[in-house]
Amino acid sequence: MRILLLKEQKDSDPYLEKLCHLGEVTFIPVLSFSFINQEQLFNSILEKSFTSIIFTSGNAIKALQNIIQTQSIDPTVLKSLKCYVVGKATEKLAKELGFETFGSNTGSAEQLAELIIKDAEKSDRNEKYLFPCGQMKREVLPDMIKKAGCHLTCVTVYETTEHSDIHDNITEFASNAIPSDTVAVFFSPSGVTFSMPKFSSIYRQELRQLRFAAIGKATAESLVKSSVKPYCVAHHPTPESLSLAIETRSKEEKYVLITCKSHHRCTHQSGSSTVVEYDD
Repeated sequence: MRILLLKEQKDSDPYLEKLCHLGEVTFIPVLSFSFINQEQLFNSILEKSFTSIIFTSGNAIKALQNIIQTQSIDPTVLKSLKCYVVGKATEKLAKELGFETFGSNTGSAEQLAELIIKDAEKSDRNEKYLFPCGQMKREVLPDMIKKAGCHLTCVTVYETTEHSDIHDNITEFASNAIPSDTVAVFFSPSGVTFSMPKFSSIYRQELRQLRFAAIGKATAESLVKSSVKPYCVAHHPTPESLSLAIETRSKEEKYVLITCKSHHRCTHQSGSSTVVEYDD
């Protein structure tokens, strides 16, 4: 099995460490990011009118980190904010800025919104939330929080575009990998948006042989909208959850194959998907 991770590889990348036992792991970055509205975010922090800050993306934290490196922000201002995050990777970045984090075990924006609303209902103060985000954010979390009657301010702090080398890198990978032996993993809906047209044009008729995995429900829904049924879906944005999802789906395929052989007939099963819920 070859696992294609559609993300930028980090130093000592935990996904490589966790997935290498399944087969050869390759990284292809498909997205590029640039910071915007830095002054607006800076002023929002300095206002001291917010009680909490919400991060559903590591890039939003990096946008704030860029401000801290270039502007003067009193560390006590940041520590005064209750910090909500999705996933362990986002939590790690937030803690590096000095935040005490909540919600890292939630696996989606919906689950995080539910936690925030429950906390707001128990709070004896007028909660105000600051949500730094990207221009391609989903509206689920803002809509849920506002519908619950909470005050939320969204500040778009980064833009997402396709990586300049995405077509060339996928083409090179396709020339050296057997489609039916490949599991390509998408990490975000925007990754699907920018990458699927490239896969379609490069693989053409062989596209159906590829197996596409998704990190999270939203990414899986984006695949479905692109007429692709996910091979498997990791419930949490962690290497452990992805590894479990791929292993579980692979074992199901082997079981089906063995069962088919024992009955002297076989039905093609690649169209089905497996969703694994993983408790970190």
